[in-house]
Amino acid sequence: MMIHDFDSTFPQSSDFNTYFKQALGFQKQQATLKSWLRTPPQYSCIKGSKQEKNNNLQEYLGKWMTEEQFQQFFADKQA
Repeated sequence: MMIHDFDSTFPQSSDFNTYFKQALGFQKQQATLKSWLRTPPQYSCIKGSKQEKNNNLQEYLGKWMTEEQFQQFFADKQA
């Protein structure tokens, strides 16, 4: 089983790379999972108060993060 190194960019010839970027809506030619996680998704189009936006973002990020990881994510962003 091949394990991808998320610290380096995926090979451009990889079918998995193409699918991975399309599935997450990547526009850049080279992107890594870590760089994506460091940058919060753009959610300015979400209507509502800041708390409502954070709740929607938390639900969105919940697919990848546990509650503890989510709290640490925001603690890092606000530090």
